[in-house]
Amino acid sequence: SHLLQQEDSQILMKIIINITMPMALISGFRTFSFDTSLLFALLIGFGFNLLLLAAGWLLSARRDGDTRALYVLNVPSYNIGNFALPFVQGFLPASATLCLCMFDAGNNPMGAGITYSAAASLTGGDGHLSLRDILRKLFHSPPFLAYFIMLVLYLPGIRLPDAFFDMCALFGQGNTFLAMFTLGLIFEWHLPKEDVGNVIRILGLRYALCLCAAAAIFFLCPFDLPIRQ
Repeated sequence: SHLLQQEDSQILMKIIINITMPMALISGFRTFSFDTSLLFALLIGFGFNLLLLAAGWLLSARRDGDTRALYVLNVPSYNIGNFALPFVQGFLPASATLCLCMFDAGNNPMGAGITYSAAASLTGGDGHLSLRDILRKLFHSPPFLAYFIMLVLYLPGIRLPDAFFDMCALFGQGNTFLAMFTLGLIFEWHLPKEDVGNVIRILGLRYALCLCAAAAIFFLCPFDLPIRQ
């Protein structure tokens, strides 16, 4: 018999969304300091997500609500903590890590709720995006609430005790393992032929726009090499 079944992934996802991911976000604020020289990274993180969201929205026009939600959910947002950060910490200097964290400060609100809220507003099939519904879903998202509350505390200079961060880090350090483990548990390659076109269009749009943005930042931005990398 198998130790875990695919349906067990729902329990793991609830643990990730409600416990380990919020705790990981909170523990990241232990050494948070807002550097205005890195404001561009925050703006790029948020602004380019909006561009990707709009691209997914436009590319899926005239399709049914569920298909539009698929595009809106998968074209934008980046998983920085689980995938990008370990590589940057291992291969690039600390200045690049700080820049990536600032980029993630702009990216996190999208991945923590905005893209999901936009997609959820489309699943009824009417194709209308309700700001009220987005805000309601957003502020019911534990990761977004954790991120929002910490920003509200830290921007005016309020600092929480180290003991609090130690407790959050204890739970948050399991987030990467659980996220990757759950991804492997739920992955099944059963792609109907009628969905192949959507997958190709989503990946093609996302990678084309991201490659153009990466080239523009690397060759046009007047910043040090580690920051551009």
